[in-house]
Amino acid sequence: MLHMVNGGAHMLRGLMTEVEEKLKPFGFIRIHRSVIINSKIIKDIQPQASGDYLLRTLNGKEFSVTRKYKSNLAHIAALAVGTDILREKDVEDEH
Repeated sequence: MLHMVNGGAHMLRGLMTEVEEKLKPFGFIRIHRSVIINSKIIKDIQPQASGDYLLRTLNGKEFSVTRKYKSNLAHIAALAVGTDILREKDVEDEH
């Protein structure tokens, strides 16, 4: 299922790896075995104690980026230099 920012959705057929490869040139990255996200709508990414990351979108949705897919965040990091998209957890968040 492809969820749109405007609330719409489209059913996609095929393997996730196939969908991932088709969407990659348009700025989409895979962050979970069942989630591919448009990098343009990422607000911030926070590391978690588990080794995973918490990714928050501009519309407030939160996704877990599992360790298996954290290497895909390197592309986002390169684009985000000079922004606060990749930020350390606040001390208050750890308690």
